[in-house]
This record gives sequence, C-alpha cells and structure tokens, in this order.
Amino acid sequence: MLGRLGNLGQDQIDHWATMGAVPAAPDIQQMQDLLAIQVRLRDAAQLNRAAAVRALVGLAEALCVGPWDEEKRAGHNPEEWPPERIGEFVIRHLRGIVRTAALANRPQLAEHCEHLARELVDARQDIGRLRVQLQFAQRAANKLAERVAPAVAGQQRMPAQASGPNRPAKIVVDAAAVRADTPPGEAAPPKRVDDLLLLITASGLARDDEICQRLAARWDDDATSHEAGQVIAIAIQRSLVEARGCAADWASNKSGQFLLLTPAGSARATELGVEPVASEYEIGQRRSWTPEHLYLALKAAEILTAEGYTDVDLAPATVSIDGAEYWPDLCAREGGGLVQVACSISREEARLTNWSVVGRASAGTIRVIAPNRKCMDAMTPEIKASNGARSTIWASNVADHLTGQRGPSGTLWLHQR
Repeated sequence: MLGRLGNLGQDQIDHWATMGAVPAAPDIQQMQDLLAIQVRLRDAAQLNRAAAVRALVGLAEALCVGPWDEEKRAGHNPEEWPPERIGEFVIRHLRGIVRTAALANRPQLAEHCEHLARELVDARQDIGRLRVQLQFAQRAANKLAERVAPAVAGQQRMPAQASGPNRPAKIVVDAAAVRADTPPGEAAPPKRVDDLLLLITASGLARDDEICQRLAARWDDDATSHEAGQVIAIAIQRSLVEARGCAADWASNKSGQFLLLTPAGSARATELGVEPVASEYEIGQRRSWTPEHLYLALKAAEILTAEGYTDVDLAPATVSIDGAEYWPDLCAREGGGLVQVACSISREEARLTNWSVVGRASAGTIRVIAPNRKCMDAMTPEIKASNGARSTIWASNVADHLTGQRGPSGTLWLHQR
C-alpha cells in the first residue's frame, strides 16, 4: 500500500485530501445567492397562482354567468375560493350548459317544447277548474247535509212502528234546496261573473280564498257559502280566469291557488270601465318568488295585520347595510318603528340567506314566519349557525297560528331566543 502511495503525484494527493476534508465555514455569499433564488422562485410561483386564479374566475364568470352571480348575491364570495373549488364549480355547471347546447341542436326541440308548454297550460287550467269544482261540491254537500239533518233527526224521534218493522223512514228534502246546490252551469247570472272580474282587476287580489270571501261579503245572500266557488268555476270554463295551483304547507289539503285574468278576462274588465291595479301575483313575479313563497308572504301579511301591525308592505324598499343590499320579504310598523319580516319556505332557502345582513338591517332582531312548526324548527338553527349569537330570533309559523297557539306573553312569536 505504501508503495502505491509512493507512486502518486502530489496533485493527486492534494485532490484526495480536498475530497475527504470538511469545509471549516460555509460560503456566506453562496448561501445568500441561493436564498435570493428561492425568494424569486416563490414570488414567481405566487404570481403564477394569482394569474391562474384570475383566469379561473374569468372562465367561471364567462361560462357560468347565472350560477356565479347567485353565489355572489348569496354572499359566498366565490372570487376568494381556492382554485380547486372554482374548477369543480365550473366543471359541474358547464356539464349542464353543454347538455343544454346539445339539446338545442335538435331541430325539433323548439316545436316539441312549444307543444309541451301548451299541454302544461291546458293541464293547469284543467287542474284549477277541477279544484274549484271540488271545493264547490264539498261546500254544496256540507250545506245539503245541514239542511237534511233536521229531517233525519225528526224521523229518528218518531216511533219505530210508524214506518213499519222493516220499512226505512222516508226523508223529505226541499227540492229548491237541492237545485240551489247543483254543480255550476252556464246559466249563472253574468253580473256575478262580472263582479269577479271587477274584483280581481280593481283590487289586485289573487288568492282564491280571499276572493271568495270578498265576493260573499259583497253579495250577502243565502248562497254566499258556495256561490263564489260556482262563479269562479264558470269563469274558468269560459276562459276568463286562469287558476294556478301552489303548495300551502299549513292548509288541510296542502294546496292553494291563484286566480289570474286571461286576456279575455282583462278585455271584459276594460269594457266594464275598471282601472286595473298591480296583481299580487305580478308583485311576486317581479321579486322572482316562487308561487309557494308568494302564497306564504301573503298569508304572513294577513297574519301581521290581524295581530295589529300596520303599514304591512309586500314590496318594501331595499336596505343598504355595509355595502350589501337586503330586500326584506315584508315590512310593517310595530309600535313606533318599522320592522322587517322574512318568509322562508324551507331550510334550504334559509341557508341561502345572509342572516348577518338581515340581523343588522333588523336592529338585532330577526323576525321569521315559516309555513309550519317543522320548517320553523329546522330554520332557526340555520339562522343561528350563520349569524352566531349576534341577533335575537323571533319566529312563528302559519299552521300553529291558525290553531291559536301563542308565544311568550301571548305574542305572535312562538320562538324567541
């Protein structure tokens, strides 16, 4: 081994010594250069990420206009989402857009849709007409039963032998009463139909139950319990009025309906010289409400008025809070001040509402009217979760109110926390 080392040159010995040696101190300049390179790489990566996010946001705004705007209006700030979430959002909604575009390439699609739309309109009119006729038949049956009941009771009080041992008692029914309760026909007085058209045009009313009550109060005769339903059915049969059904989750049959004038009905009202006012249904359409939301808001307004609230407004002005715009469902005067009332029909709708803004607009007390107890109990935790403990929640529901249930100290508000 020593012999081999003796054959190595001095430069080779120095090389091996350098390779095996540990440097005594780091090269500070070299480390500073490496650090500067790392900083530049990090800055470049951040710039590239920001550019990618801007590009993704631009794609979302261009390709998914409606859903993106909905997220912004709901206060979800989609511009601040991570890139992965924005990409997933674009892909999810773009699939629907591509599907729609593919369907649009079918040449017969427009004609098919138009045909289905006509069938839908006809079906809705048939449903409305049948619903009114069913209501009329139920009222007529109830009234007939009331008139027959005394005769039945009188026969039951008679001795059994008067009719023979196996012979049923004979019940005499007033023929005029039966004719008064027969289903609606085309022979109804035209003035009654005109009264219906005038009421809808001049008042803007759209709910069928409210219209029936107003007509009954106006006519004030023996047939008011069901004649309004008879006239409405005739107006639908004559294509003067259109009935549009909706869900009412507090009603016994879980449904309600709106009555709207058709072009023929509007033309007849014009002939009668009445000045039209905005329909309740049109107000709901301007606010982009579903029929169910509108029906609940109208019922809530009716309840607030019955509870002593004044100046109840279905289309109040928007409220600006810290740059955010809030448009209350209802506005009413409670004591000396105005309060806002939200009408939410589901837990999912509550999740889409920015309750923090609602709480600030309502001076710390959020008032909500739901359709029923189940919906109310599902919404209140959602409101608290999104608003924290910053606001008090006063909630009520239509179903419990109609059965006479009251909140603390006999108030309308069943839930106060």
